[in-house]
Amino acid sequence: DVLQYGIPLAVAKEANSLDEKVERRLVSLLEEPRIWCQQRVQYRLLDLLYLSKIVGLKQTPVSFSDLLPLTYSQQIPTPIWTRLTEAYAFTHQVFYFSSFGMDYEMASPFVHACGQDPGALPCLISRFIAEDNYDISLELVFTGIVLNSIPNPYLALTLDWAVQALNTHGIVPSPKSDFYLKPFAGNESAELWASSYHTMLVFGATCSLASLSLLEEKMQYSHSEAAEFFAVGSFLACLANHDFHNAASCLESTLLQSNNKIVRDCASYTQKFLETQVSASGEVGLFCDESRLHFLQYGTSLTRINLEKSFNLLSEWASRSCHS
Repeated sequence: DVLQYGIPLAVAKEANSLDEKVERRLVSLLEEPRIWCQQRVQYRLLDLLYLSKIVGLKQTPVSFSDLLPLTYSQQIPTPIWTRLTEAYAFTHQVFYFSSFGMDYEMASPFVHACGQDPGALPCLISRFIAEDNYDISLELVFTGIVLNSIPNPYLALTLDWAVQALNTHGIVPSPKSDFYLKPFAGNESAELWASSYHTMLVFGATCSLASLSLLEEKMQYSHSEAAEFFAVGSFLACLANHDFHNAASCLESTLLQSNNKIVRDCASYTQKFLETQVSASGEVGLFCDESRLHFLQYGTSLTRINLEKSFNLLSEWASRSCHS
């Protein structure tokens, strides 16, 4: 409950508009050892740390510098291996270290990490766009703006994609989650608000951070840039699901004929990923779980010969694109 409801109360305190009794209760909760003793992943500890920071606590059991070596400042998430929870962990780490874009110096380790692998963030955004996840795609764009790590055309493309959804649906759709809907069961308008508020909040914050003048400058992209961006996303989404068959089908003319940076980056990540999917004897499907998932999805009609044919096609394209 402290993590779920604490941030709005802390923001109200920072604005000097929180009831004094509520403020005392919030501070006393954050000072209790039991709040900090619960086992949490790193970015959930950062929730508590950031909450404590804006409440004004002077001492906490751990500090931001204690947790920095355990964050994605060491290596940002890669487009194929990263799961949704890991992508959220990355964005939240950047949010809290940067105070939501207000403290660039605190976020500098993440800026350095992005500089070491500049292709990862655009490719990761394109992949989650292909998965129709507006929420994490926009969080990643917000992160890219904070870290100055998203090229202009891809910022424009993602925001334009979200605006089109807003114009079509009246909202920017959020992922389905019963967690937010339970308190509003039976109230249709309240359910719509509860299911959509987070993504709308992220969308508004992203546009606000970019600012109107910046958006006017950056809301430009070519047809070829859009085609490459979306093709790369569809391709990476297949690989992230260990779907070699459909990934090979995604090698349409857009990817086969382009030699632009995002396509070369995509090929590089593909090559590294495919190297982990081959056993020492050369057999495709090094990890039995991945092989099992693949065959459960497509049944017996997809033989190992077809799997290896798709795999070889992907390998040849990745190698050729990386060295062209």
